[in-house]
Amino acid sequence: MDDLNKVITELEKMSNIDSMIEIKRKLVKVQVNENDNTKFNYEKLAFSFLDEQENGFNLGCYFGVGIISKETSELDKINENAIDYWQRRVEESTNCILIARYSDLIWEISKIFKGYDGYTYGLKAIDAYLEIVKNLSFNNKSELIKVSKRSLNLALSLRDSNRIHLAKKIMIELEDNIAVDKLPGTWGFSFDNLINNKKLKLSQEEVDTIIYSLEKRLERLMTEENVIHAIKSVIIRIISYYGSKREIEKVHEFLEKLEETCQMHETRENVFSTEANLQELYQLYKEYGLREEASRILVKISRLGPLINEKLIRFEKEIEIPKEDLKQFLDAIVQGDLEQDVINVCLMLIPKSKDVEKQVGEFKSLLTQSLPSIILSNEGRRAATIRSAEEDFKGNIIKTYADLIEVRLGLINLVIKEFIYFHSLDHEKLLSILTLSPAFDKRKIELIKKGLILYFEDEYIAAIHVLLPQIENALRNIIRNCDGATIKANTNKGGFDVITLNDILNSEILLEVYNIDTILYLKATLNDSRGLNLRNNILHGLSGINNYNEKIASLMVQILLIISLFKEETEVEPTE
Repeated sequence: MDDLNKVITELEKMSNIDSMIEIKRKLVKVQVNENDNTKFNYEKLAFSFLDEQENGFNLGCYFGVGIISKETSELDKINENAIDYWQRRVEESTNCILIARYSDLIWEISKIFKGYDGYTYGLKAIDAYLEIVKNLSFNNKSELIKVSKRSLNLALSLRDSNRIHLAKKIMIELEDNIAVDKLPGTWGFSFDNLINNKKLKLSQEEVDTIIYSLEKRLERLMTEENVIHAIKSVIIRIISYYGSKREIEKVHEFLEKLEETCQMHETRENVFSTEANLQELYQLYKEYGLREEASRILVKISRLGPLINEKLIRFEKEIEIPKEDLKQFLDAIVQGDLEQDVINVCLMLIPKSKDVEKQVGEFKSLLTQSLPSIILSNEGRRAATIRSAEEDFKGNIIKTYADLIEVRLGLINLVIKEFIYFHSLDHEKLLSILTLSPAFDKRKIELIKKGLILYFEDEYIAAIHVLLPQIENALRNIIRNCDGATIKANTNKGGFDVITLNDILNSEILLEVYNIDTILYLKATLNDSRGLNLRNNILHGLSGINNYNEKIASLMVQILLIISLFKEETEVEPTE
């Protein structure tokens, strides 16, 4: 057992540590005499909190905790005695790291526990943080940057002009001291926290110092190899500054440097990174209104498609379903009553949106879910980019929905074949089921009939080409039957165009006819670039032979049956 005074003496000697967390780790290993236990718990409590950048649970202030139990949390352990202890430690301590933590805690807790002079301790926290930065008391550079930012934000919150000025100066000096050109994380924070800070006023001298430092760093990086990430980080900051001043010529100048760097890295071996770099460059040219340059980059991107396709590796995994399980599954869908079986075939294989949302929500904390997913077309073109689930929840829903559909294509095909076999259907009988719905235009029945004949003759390429446009037309007819508008004014032509599939599937009318699961199914299958996108890929001639097979043709038949569920003034209810 250690004496508390001995523990505190050791703490006071601490310097050049990695972060506050290191103090917590040391204290966890210590045991003190029973008489000192209460005060020691206050000491451990002070360093048990995470700050707002460490992914802790927020407690309504700057500090948070790693885990909140149902019974209690660190916040519940704070009382007047704990705060009084921290106040005494602030006065007694000579270690800037300790003073910063105790003072900042009192400042933040004073917002929750009234009756404490938080302002005074807020000022003490700023001074201690600035001393940490000046003395480089943390070995970890990212911790020094975080502390520097915290001191500035505290000074702004307390509106202390002298400390604001000092925090700015020390932040700029810190960047000069720790920056490594090839490591973007070690620089750029002065620009991000000072020039981009709307709460802050900088002198022109301060602005010039920061911009000059970035431009000199760019000059050095342009002579290095394999530093394109660092070059991009510099240029993006510089052009945002000149762009805000509407100095487009300067923006153009620096974007040309970025384009030059991208060209230096263009090889067949790194075609994926080349495409990503050009994609970013294209967006930047476009953002700043440099259309001619953006068009030039777009041509380059389009030429990369075949090279990307060459580099792709196809992975396949076969799933074996026992015959007994498959028979039981098919028997549950095709039961004998034709009308009920049509409903089962249509709706029982449609994923439930609530289940998909739950799945995306459960996995959004995983590393793989925090990385963007890139959807490539058959010709290697980037069709869509899906960001992390937190940033793009809807995009992840569509992608997950489409993945489930793709996995189920084999089952959909088996179900459609079983449905046809069980009820002894041919193209005429199947057509008679469809035509019970007013969604199908009588003037187009011959086309649908021809498509079904081709399907039954195993001419799947032709069947898909014939049936797919009729799916879009039938969905449009549903809106017409419900007294909705199926045309929209065209621009500068003095006429009207029919609404497209995108307009149709986003129609409030269609959502009243079908449930949200069915609408998502149609979107993920037919026209969303984050999904299968069959309508756009096939009808625009973008699909490869892989989209012209028995499974896709059976999917078209299933969708026709889904559409046939529409009867006038009848809402299609989901099946359980």
